Amino acid sequence: MRIKVTQEHIDKGVSGDMCACPVALAIEERIGERPVVWGLIIKVKDVEQYVAAPVGVFISRFDEGLSVKPFSFNLKI
Repeated sequence: MRIKVTQEHIDKGVSGDMCACPVALAIEERIGERPVVWGLIIKVKDVEQYVAAPVGVFISRFDEGLSVKPFSFNLKI
């Protein structure tokens, strides 16, 4: 499943919050359930999975208050 992190997700995201970061908001919008996101691991529906490094880089940059741009990634549900 393709997850698109939009500028709206970035604007609404909360730095340092594993359940309210832009990635979590984008996943929730797509599947209707809010995941827990930490680093390269995303827990959705009680299943943990690793995601590609660009997701981790995005999260790190966002949490550090650095500039980030919308992007998309694949997630297996």
